[in-house]
Amino acid sequence: SAPDPSTPGRTIKGARLNHLDECPQLMIAMLEGPFYFGTVEAIRREFMRFERERPSQKHILFSIAGSGEVDLPAAEFLIEEDRRREARGGSLHVKLMTLTSFEKLARFQVFKALGREKIHLSKRDALEQIVPQLDQSVCATCTRQIFKECPVADRLDAERTPSNIPRKDAPQTG
Repeated sequence: SAPDPSTPGRTIKGARLNHLDECPQLMIAMLEGPFYFGTVEAIRREFMRFERERPSQKHILFSIAGSGEVDLPAAEFLIEEDRRREARGGSLHVKLMTLTSFEKLARFQVFKALGREKIHLSKRDALEQIVPQLDQSVCATCTRQIFKECPVADRLDAERTPSNIPRKDAPQTG
């Protein structure tokens, strides 16, 4: 999944289906529906496939949308996946859509295991936390500008705004 720059708020959509560029370092994976023992094994297989097919995407933002159903096996999976990704130099961040999910993960000690900085209630909060953790040497050569938070976006904006052009609100001299 990736942000769609043609939509207000850059809505996250399926990258392949919508022909969207993805960040070479950060994968966004989305789950619609409950996250419980019955789905954990399928998600584990998908994450392993992602790892094989996209080894440069060491960081993952896992967006859990749905009813708020999260159980202990799901919480244990998140902790396990975070440890696996950290061992590879990456990270797992979780974006929740409901306060119920938030409360359940807190109760299952996921906050303690992952750290509060890896649990998010908004896409913006998640990306503001993740993007600075990416390999900045890769970001420096990337021209895709996938996220507003990308350092490339800052550099490109600076290049588009020459300092020698007077601003409209600047006092005029002469």
